[in-house]
Amino acid sequence: MKNKIIVSSEEEGMRLDRLLFQNFPDYSPSEIFRAIRSGEIRINSKRVQNFSRLQLGAIIRIPPQFISKKEGNEEVVKMTPPLIKHIPKIIYEDETVIVVDKPPHLAVHGGSGINWGLIEYLRYRYQQPKIELVHRLDRETSGVIIIARNRKSLRVLHQQFREKSVKKVYYARVFGRFPKKIRQISTSLFKRKSDDYTHKVITSKTGSPALTNIELIKSDEFSLLKVRPQSGKTHQIRVHLQSIGFPIIGDNRYANFDQNKEFVKKNKIKRMFLHAHSISIIHPVSNQKQEFCSQIPSEFTQKYLN
Repeated sequence: MKNKIIVSSEEEGMRLDRLLFQNFPDYSPSEIFRAIRSGEIRINSKRVQNFSRLQLGAIIRIPPQFISKKEGNEEVVKMTPPLIKHIPKIIYEDETVIVVDKPPHLAVHGGSGINWGLIEYLRYRYQQPKIELVHRLDRETSGVIIIARNRKSLRVLHQQFREKSVKKVYYARVFGRFPKKIRQISTSLFKRKSDDYTHKVITSKTGSPALTNIELIKSDEFSLLKVRPQSGKTHQIRVHLQSIGFPIIGDNRYANFDQNKEFVKKNKIKRMFLHAHSISIIHPVSNQKQEFCSQIPSEFTQKYLN
């Protein structure tokens, strides 16, 4: 194996880190990220970021230690077992897609100090290093998420997301008595990035348009909402609800820090109250509409909050 990878038509459009995860499963995500940040891994001799998209024919430089380790393990078929505490439930699977009911606290992929996430677990479980996330859920969000088992299915499903034909429904429980008259939030969102690759989303007139539809299920001190995001911006539901004064319970990033911390401790809350209840897609092979659902968690309807 040479110390470079030339991007093929099958790999075109992939993120750099996803390609490296597939090709070097013996290296943890944090080791791969470190090699990218240090410049050991480059594209067309230029330093890049882990989320850089690959262009057809681009040349990826691979450090010698990656090559030697891979060549020394060519006969090893199985990848390293993932070390995760929260095992996801498989809702549906066929030769094209896998649909998962993700528990809270499980990241969708490794990185930022997390060695293993949902995608690493599934690659190990199915012994398929090339399966990919179609979309994402925040680590603290539970519910339905779709995985593609090949690049063709991934491209078809990504196109559906771009065309906004994918329909998603979430449940959220928020601080405060939510007014029935609020049915929609349309504030633009802007993602601020820092040097350590973390980000926080804010409302901004200069940001990207975002639309969230809301249906009030129960209004009390801690209201229950059914939420339908019409655009797929990072942290959209969390930021939109916080921006109008109704942050999600257990949201350590966007809810009022002191209020949320005290409330979570008092009620022994162990999660953020945001749940991806359902998602509907057009199956990439059968072209039939399919909807997948995850039951709303019992704690979303309990009355113990005070």
